Amino acid sequence: MSVIVGYYSPDFPKSVLLYLVPFAVASILGVLLVGFKYSISISLITVILASITVDNSLRFMVFIYSFLDSAVASVYLVGNRNRGGIVKVGFIISLINVVLILIFYMLQSNNLFNTVTLISIGLGALNGILTAIIISGILPIFEWLFDIATNVKLVELGNLNHPLLKELAIKAPGTYHHSIVVSSLSEAACQAIGANSLLAKVGSYYHDIGKVRKPTYFIENQFDIENPHDRLMPYVSSLIIKNHVKDGVEIGKKYRLGSQIIDIIEQHHGTMIVKYFYDKAKEMGLNPNEEDFRYPGPKPQSKESGIVMLADKVEAATKNLNEPTVTHLKNYVKNLTNEIFLDGQLDESDLSLRELNLIVDSFVNVLIGIFHHRIKYK
Repeated sequence: MSVIVGYYSPDFPKSVLLYLVPFAVASILGVLLVGFKYSISISLITVILASITVDNSLRFMVFIYSFLDSAVASVYLVGNRNRGGIVKVGFIISLINVVLILIFYMLQSNNLFNTVTLISIGLGALNGILTAIIISGILPIFEWLFDIATNVKLVELGNLNHPLLKELAIKAPGTYHHSIVVSSLSEAACQAIGANSLLAKVGSYYHDIGKVRKPTYFIENQFDIENPHDRLMPYVSSLIIKNHVKDGVEIGKKYRLGSQIIDIIEQHHGTMIVKYFYDKAKEMGLNPNEEDFRYPGPKPQSKESGIVMLADKVEAATKNLNEPTVTHLKNYVKNLTNEIFLDGQLDESDLSLRELNLIVDSFVNVLIGIFHHRIKYK
């Protein structure tokens, strides 16, 4: 562009082309890929590099211009990390640039509305649009290269019209409903302790996606049909139940859900025992090996995975409670949480005892809202 401007207008100041440079791209990518805290450092590096690579006469202008674009974009996207937020921040950058350019020229000249000024304003406005286009184009590439589920991608995966969720709703409606409730529990718990609520919510939608392959082998999908486990040995039944995790991981990879969602799918049962069929094997006198009835793991490696594990257990165990009191409900949820904790399932999740208490309280609040019509307040 510099060559084109120089060819058609030799006297035109090429420095105005700086107004078209999308300085905010690096900071926006930082917010979306690694979070606001790291984007601050990225923004500072961008501003410093931009300032020292231009002539001394332009350094102050470039510093202010690049700093405001990067800072405003980063702050705005903290709460708007979606496709719409990227478009909006592009227009915000355009507006900031136009105002800044007008201020720059007002301080330099009395003749404000000349050709150079108008072209500079146009380039500044175009800058924001260009920034939004660049981010929209390269973000999926970074998500693919680094296998990162950004908030933008999580919002898309959280759309209940996603083909995989629609398939779950059709083939395993009981599991689908269970997953929706688990997502509400997980989201509230993450908000209570400051974890990534969007990741936990979306991870909950997909945590049991492996059940689409054999839906009728899971109790929540058995509507007026014979239980197929009645014809199977406990070990075989346990194997089918455990395999929904392996199947879920395979499906998650096929649909490119991202490593964070796949981790939740893989870890949401940890190394728990399939207790019903283990106890059944003991009752049949089969002398079962406990390890043969345990999920292969790994145990939850993040707070979000640990919370989804707890929410999954709590939802499944509490939905059949008959007219519980608030106190009974809280004690029941607390006992379930303690049982998982004492089994060592949360050892690698970084969840503290204080956070577990907050999680229990958040679960109870959500469950009260769900079961309000049959809870006894006494």
